Amino acid sequence: MEIFYTSTVYQLVIPLQCMKKILYVIGILVFMYSCQNNASSSESTDNSWLTDSLTMDSLYGSRSNTSGVLDSVLPFFAKRHDSIPAARRFDTTYSAFFAAQKKDRQYSLVYTAATADSFSYFLIRRLEPSIKNDKYAALCGRFKRLSSGAIDTATYEELFWTWKMPFNELNKKSVTLFKAVIQGKDLKPYIPGKENDLYIMFPDANVSFNTKSKTWMSKSEF
Repeated sequence: MEIFYTSTVYQLVIPLQCMKKILYVIGILVFMYSCQNNASSSESTDNSWLTDSLTMDSLYGSRSNTSGVLDSVLPFFAKRHDSIPAARRFDTTYSAFFAAQKKDRQYSLVYTAATADSFSYFLIRRLEPSIKNDKYAALCGRFKRLSSGAIDTATYEELFWTWKMPFNELNKKSVTLFKAVIQGKDLKPYIPGKENDLYIMFPDANVSFNTKSKTWMSKSEF
């Protein structure tokens, strides 16, 4: 009886060890399959964004619109030296100052679009301070033109500033946001507190753009 019992246990141990190995191999195969599917899904999403981005570039790329938009609106939001009066920031005397800042902060006009409401919309990207110097933010705004073609500064309005983020991430989100703006869609899903994936920094529940002072102000300042 003792020999028979020992033999039986030995015969059971071997199949159990084989089953563990088989389950281990199956687990690895399932994991690899899952990773492959995720990669394919990610690639598909990226390709979808790339197609949309190329379409946006062809329709609203800055090269297809009147040049000089960035230089014309830069004094509105670029950092102004204390010696430059706000009322005179558009004087050609200070053009060199803003040109230097344009280069330093890597300001770039990404999209522009003229819509049926007579507004010209724009989206501008700039380099933001960060440890690795690799974060960017985007500003979207609009204005109307005078009969001479010059920008009517009284109609200038900033619609939103994004959070600062890596270049590629900002490019993808810029497509979504600018497309929503020119199609007249509500931006509330993208403001702070509404979207898990951060898009818009301002406006939020407390800060909005004052069209008279042309600055962002909190509710307590209005």
